[in-house]
Amino acid sequence: MEFAENQGVISSDIVSHEALQSLRAQSFFSHWQDMIHDDPVACRSHFDALDLGPWLGNILILDVIDGGKDFRYRLIGTRIVSASNRELTGSLVSEMEYEIGSEAMLERYRVVCDSREPIIRKGRFAWVPERSWRNFESVAIRLTLKPGSDQVDQLMVFVEFL
Repeated sequence: MEFAENQGVISSDIVSHEALQSLRAQSFFSHWQDMIHDDPVACRSHFDALDLGPWLGNILILDVIDGGKDFRYRLIGTRIVSASNRELTGSLVSEMEYEIGSEAMLERYRVVCDSREPIIRKGRFAWVPERSWRNFESVAIRLTLKPGSDQVDQLMVFVEFL
């Protein structure tokens, strides 16, 4: 599947977690299940950097700006930077160029903000204009900085290139 715009309607590359082929993506999803507790939104403090070791190079963290009007790349794992040949840390999603367009990329992240469950995607890597497409799987979760809060402050996305 591919994320594309067709006559103003966005077709989705969202799949269920059962469709994940990557063992690392499956294990990241399981880690989220262990960390969610009974909170409405996973708390960032539940995700210790040392515990994220197996996935760290494939993780990106975005700050949610103004309730999802925009997002800022806070951290981008080394494997993602290498695959995209772009370092976007500190950049706003709205100001970047993507093969699918910045508005479509913003919508991808807004879907995560609105979902209580992780958003699982499979498709072709769409960050990189004028480069070969790469197949990927991703698991995106929403995070709060305040335990027990339903406010979404950050997104964490695990991206595995197939």
